[in-house]
Amino acid sequence: QLERCLPALNGITYTSDAARLFVLRSGSLPQLLSVFAAGVPAALQEYALRVLVNLTYSKEAELQLLAAQQGALGEPSPWP
Repeated sequence: QLERCLPALNGITYTSDAARLFVLRSGSLPQLLSVFAAGVPAALQEYALRVLVNLTYSKEAELQLLAAQQGALGEPSPWP
């Protein structure tokens, strides 16, 4: 039920550093990215995009590296 999960995940990843780390460390980012290729309605893709932004906006090296390894980013920035 993406209609329920994505808004909740958006809120959790927006407010919690620990949740962002958990999602990325669990290796589940590819499942989130698949929402964009699965013909999911635009409103749900918007929530998935918000979650993706929440997961990747950090300049923390570990978060950037995990997101890059899971296909969400290019190489981590060498600048702090």
